[in-house]
Amino acid sequence: MGKRLKALSKKDEFSSSKIEELTDPELWKEVINGNKKAFESLYFRHYKDLYKYALKMSGNPGLVEDSIHDLFLKIWNRRKELQEVSGVKTYLWRSLRNGMLSKLRKKNRRLKILNTSKDEVKPTIKLNAEELIIERENYKQIIKELDNALSKLTPSHREVLYLKFYHGMTYDEIEEVMSINYQTARNYVYKALKFLKEILK
Repeated sequence: MGKRLKALSKKDEFSSSKIEELTDPELWKEVINGNKKAFESLYFRHYKDLYKYALKMSGNPGLVEDSIHDLFLKIWNRRKELQEVSGVKTYLWRSLRNGMLSKLRKKNRRLKILNTSKDEVKPTIKLNAEELIIERENYKQIIKELDNALSKLTPSHREVLYLKFYHGMTYDEIEEVMSINYQTARNYVYKALKFLKEILK
């Protein structure tokens, strides 16, 4: 978890096995109460997916690890100020996304961010066609054509496809993570899929 996280200390009220049985909202409540084991369980439960998501946004492993550590340290250090939440997963993803965008804005001279204005930075999700296709005829040609089609999507469309189909998020969850409204999330998915179908005809 890193040296900074290992430095945290707090008397724990639950055994490790009991902690693992808790739901995310229950873990969150325990974190607010200062339970270090609950905090560590929450971290390890979500680290892998958060890492993959952030890596696709930035392509920078070091930046990703720092951002995740910063997020969880902020949660721990401000635990007494936190409110109980039911959608812990979307809270973490949204918070990480906002933190990453803030870091990318500061580093936008070094990173190539597609389709952005001077005042706005959008994550550039890189989708891999091989993650979408398992077995089909003309596999290599399909991969080539799909990769080409995915690269032509806007950053927002790529991100919403990633959240919807790679991580199975609902439109409500996508709305919360990306800070867009429900209908916009649906429209992004519809337009992205329509575009891909037209390209791949």
